[in-house]
Amino acid sequence: ADPKLNVDVLADYVGLSPSHMQNIFKNATGNSISVYLRRLRLNKAAQMLTNTSVPISEIAAKAGFSNSNYFYTVFKHHYSITPAEYRATNQPQTGRK
Repeated sequence: ADPKLNVDVLADYVGLSPSHMQNIFKNATGNSISVYLRRLRLNKAAQMLTNTSVPISEIAAKAGFSNSNYFYTVFKHHYSITPAEYRATNQPQTGRK
C-alpha cells in the first residue's frame, strides 16, 4: 500500500539495477513491476470498496495511490466502471427483503 514502492525501491532493496530487476520480473511473470503493483493496488481498493464504507479518497490512499484523480482514472480503465459504481454493485445488500 506504500505509494512510494516502485521499481527503483525494489531494485535497491534486492541489490539490482532497475532495468535488470525489470527484465527478471517480466521474464518470470510476463508483466512489468509497475503493472503488477498497480493491479495489486486496484485489487486492494476493490476489496475495500466491497467490504467497507470508507470514503473512496481514503481507499485510494490506503491502497497506495498518492493521487485520487489517477486512482479514479486507472480504476475506471481496469474495471470499466467508477469506484462508486463498483461499490454500489458489489457491496452486500443488508436489511432488504
